Amino acid sequence: MGVTGSGKSNFLQHLVGKEGEKGPVVGHSLSSCRFTIGGFGRVSYDASGTQKTEMYECRLGNKQVVFFDTPGFDDTYRGDADVLADVAQVLSSSYKNNLKLNGIIYLHRIKDERMTNAIMRNLTMFRSLCGDAAFQNVVLATTFWDELQDQSKGEDREQQLLARGEWWGYMTAKGSKNMRFHNTRESALDIISKVIDLDIVTLQVQEEMVNRGLEVEHTTAGETLNSELVEQRKAFEKALQTLHQEKEQAKRDHDVHLQEIIETLELEKMTLLQEIESEQAALHADRREERRRMEQEFYDEKLRLERMVQETLAESVRIKEETETEAREDRRRLKAEFDGKLNEFSEHQSQEMQKAIREFEQRLAAEKEEGHRRVREALEHSDIVIRDLKSSMNRSRREDRKKYEDEIKKIKERQREVTEQSERWTDDMEQINRKILAIQVKKRHAKQKDQKGIESKIDKLKEQKKSKTQNFWSRIGALAGVGSLLLAALA
Repeated sequence: MGVTGSGKSNFLQHLVGKEGEKGPVVGHSLSSCRFTIGGFGRVSYDASGTQKTEMYECRLGNKQVVFFDTPGFDDTYRGDADVLADVAQVLSSSYKNNLKLNGIIYLHRIKDERMTNAIMRNLTMFRSLCGDAAFQNVVLATTFWDELQDQSKGEDREQQLLARGEWWGYMTAKGSKNMRFHNTRESALDIISKVIDLDIVTLQVQEEMVNRGLEVEHTTAGETLNSELVEQRKAFEKALQTLHQEKEQAKRDHDVHLQEIIETLELEKMTLLQEIESEQAALHADRREERRRMEQEFYDEKLRLERMVQETLAESVRIKEETETEAREDRRRLKAEFDGKLNEFSEHQSQEMQKAIREFEQRLAAEKEEGHRRVREALEHSDIVIRDLKSSMNRSRREDRKKYEDEIKKIKERQREVTEQSERWTDDMEQINRKILAIQVKKRHAKQKDQKGIESKIDKLKEQKKSKTQNFWSRIGALAGVGSLLLAALA
């Protein structure tokens, strides 16, 4: 969210990639959306900015991420009431269909020297839509740092934003994070990383419209906008009354030129008054049919996303089954080879080879179990540390919270790496053990002069196995070792 021109669409474009570049795939878009999806990793934008809330998605790492890009409450072509209705209905319809938010990003131009009426109106509506309870899931991001001639001026403005309660101070005191967007994909991803793993949050407008059944006009945001419109209407009506009195006086004074000036001013004020009346009418308009249509679209969207998840899971299962099938085929081929060799051996030699095969299977099973046990214990321990860090973070000073968030992020990344490495290590152990056993079979038939070379191959494989296992154990140990020292250091 943010004012028109604050860089919302540009921020988004960095995330989905640009034409010709490898990047996340842009998915389906709702029929009410203004943007057109233009192919792999590319979105086409109209120059006038976002006029309707756009929903679409991209893949970031192993997550399918859905974004809402909203119009500002200072749009040239749409009134604030229409913008509010659009944003509120998208948020409530998605919430009703169980598409819930993890975070909200509010963008602000750091090059703006003043907090204009348009900026303050956007900020007021943003706070009314979110509500206090959602501020801990908010990132307040400044943009256009790359266009500043003097970085120190930007830093001063940033400090002013954070210092004043009516600007960003109140929200940061409630847990909102302050960040800078440096007009790069890396910077956009860094900002996204702060909200993507947060617990889902219910915005105030979602609670009011879905859980309490209020219409847009009766929500906190709707009442805030209506109060502003009422004040503006009173001001214009008073101004028109004053102009009417001045025009009557000009008539009595036979001042034709002054009458013409006043009539021009009256026309301007009446036009503005009509716009306010239109805004109020739009705020109170019956939008039930539009809401039903949007809810149906979100229901269809939810089904599509669920199908996508099911297809992805099915593909993962298929790949896993293929891998397991290949492993079984390898074992069958190896067994057939062994059986062929066993026929050539004496009874004593056959018994020795069968014993070697049993030992191979037992050793492989024991190694797998040991690896899985260590991974399990490390993950359980690190989960406890994450819970302790979150608990300590909630009790810490606001300025210290980033340290806790960074450490939690690092631990989760280690957990992911260890889980992935566990699968690779298991496959490696099975392949290496199989190779060792196959070479041992060949050794039985090898000539004396070839024995040394075969032993050397076996030793190299054992060394490779030892190296991979030690590396894996150290990764697990690093994950299992986080804990009391880290908490003490942060405290």
